[in-house]
Amino acid sequence: MTDTTYQAAVVDKYTGNPSDFHLTALPRSQEISPTQVEITVHAASLNPIDYKRAEGMLSLFLPEKFPLKLGYDVAGTVTRVGSNVQRFVPGDRVYGRVRRQEVGTIAELVIADELTLAKIPEGVAFNTAAAVPLAGLTALQALEKGGANEGRTVFVSGGMGGVGMFGVVLAKHHFRAAEVITTV
Repeated sequence: MTDTTYQAAVVDKYTGNPSDFHLTALPRSQEISPTQVEITVHAASLNPIDYKRAEGMLSLFLPEKFPLKLGYDVAGTVTRVGSNVQRFVPGDRVYGRVRRQEVGTIAELVIADELTLAKIPEGVAFNTAAAVPLAGLTALQALEKGGANEGRTVFVSGGMGGVGMFGVVLAKHHFRAAEVITTV
């Protein structure tokens, strides 16, 4: 990383082959918007949506530009903040799920809107924090929309997967389900 560039993992064409990913130097944004935060990435995670985008499975609905950067989940240290950012200062440990226009967390740096980030709780490692955002939010939203109410029995499909694991824990401890049933 320099003052003008940073390294990011990209693909240059639609592909299902992980060996087609490579590091490339991309220009570092010299300015960030008033509500954005620049993060030095310490950990990031890949999700099924990343593979689907790389393979072109969503290209009919979401046309991509190449080189294609992947990664929605990030954990790292704040390096710069926009003029209106209230919740973070340089040096803060943060994690979150970036917006579609900010995708590309498999990189040295990422810029994200302040509202998509939270401080990493004390004692939580970067790699643990980076595994939470997309899968955790998906599980939370599914349970909210599915009407997981206190005292009810809740079914969570795929309890061993990323979303399912969060779904089981959230159903029992956040939504206070009487019983959680899952598949493996």
